[in-house]
Amino acid sequence: VSIVLPPAPRFSYNISPSNGCGPLTVAFDNESVGRALSYQWDFGNGESSTAAQPSPVVFQPSAFQDTVYHISLTVNNLCGTVTYRDSVLVRTSA
Repeated sequence: VSIVLPPAPRFSYNISPSNGCGPLTVAFDNESVGRALSYQWDFGNGESSTAAQPSPVVFQPSAFQDTVYHISLTVNNLCGTVTYRDSVLVRTSA
């Protein structure tokens, strides 16, 4: 009897744009690879998603200073979990 286990997930995503004046609408293009994957996005602004390809997210500016939103994507299957972190810079509207 042979048992074949799927490999741990490999993740990759693109943020477009990764910075700009707010309010800033950002698209996320998930290019993660693996079998039986589940996703947990945290956009750093109180929003999250479990979709493979989340809808664009609007990041609001601060009235006083530039804001960095920390983004994370956790991808997992039965063979592993990986987390990737990135950020979006939203420039003040003032």
